[in-house]
Amino acid sequence: RASKLRDRIRSAFWMKDRGYFRIRRPLDPVLPGFGDDDDRFALGGNALAVLFGIADDAQAASIFETAERLRIAQKFSTISTVLVPPYSPGVFQHPAMSEPFEYQNGGQWDWWGGALVEAEFERGHSELARRHLDQIVSRTLRAGPGLHEWYGQDGLPKGSAAYAASAASIYNAVVKGLLGVS
Repeated sequence: RASKLRDRIRSAFWMKDRGYFRIRRPLDPVLPGFGDDDDRFALGGNALAVLFGIADDAQAASIFETAERLRIAQKFSTISTVLVPPYSPGVFQHPAMSEPFEYQNGGQWDWWGGALVEAEFERGHSELARRHLDQIVSRTLRAGPGLHEWYGQDGLPKGSAAYAASAASIYNAVVKGLLGVS
């Protein structure tokens, strides 16, 4: 049953031509401004698809390559990109997300970046994983005390400086990923 479910997820969500899993398959009409979400790479869902075994090795490698290519193209300071490209200004009504590269509309969230790094280590992409872990740790140290909720595109800290999800994800990237301790 698990294999059948995994295969159905792959069939419904994997986009081979883009090299990553889509965000969603809308069942209702899409709201204005959201358009074709297949153009958007969502790091969190893709990182978890690799980490939890939904993605096969070829899909995982493609996701890692796509994440790095988009990080460079969008000039993010780390691999912790949440949504690339972000939605246009005003698509989200909440002021925290109304602009691109703000909060969950394109900010950098280490709880997702850490999950991707852990997955890279587990899938044997240790050189890339080490580079991404170094980016996250270096940016965190430059930002000053704490593990922040999220960071801007430029790497400046935003939100709480004591964010447990970031701490847990970075811990897993280091302990499970880098050190191989389970």
